[in-house]
Amino acid sequence: MLAEFEDIRYLAGKREALEITTDEMQKNLAKLKQQDYSLRHAINLHSENLSRYNDLANIGFGSKELRRLLQTILEIMNSNGIDHWLAGETQ
Repeated sequence: MLAEFEDIRYLAGKREALEITTDEMQKNLAKLKQQDYSLRHAINLHSENLSRYNDLANIGFGSKELRRLLQTILEIMNSNGIDHWLAGETQ
């Protein structure tokens, strides 16, 4: 009878440990799913951007030209007193 009681206590302890481990693993899985979603979203955004850059490169408008265009836009904004942080916002 005492041995059965010890077995029950041992198994109850094992069950509690497994429940704790399962809970931690479920939390970790949820975190990994969120990271997966975020990374897939970032990949999609970068894929869209890459497609646009490729379109521009195909017509001879590469990174050098983009930098020059950006510098020109910044100079125009600066000469007109436009804050470059506000320039991209919709009026």
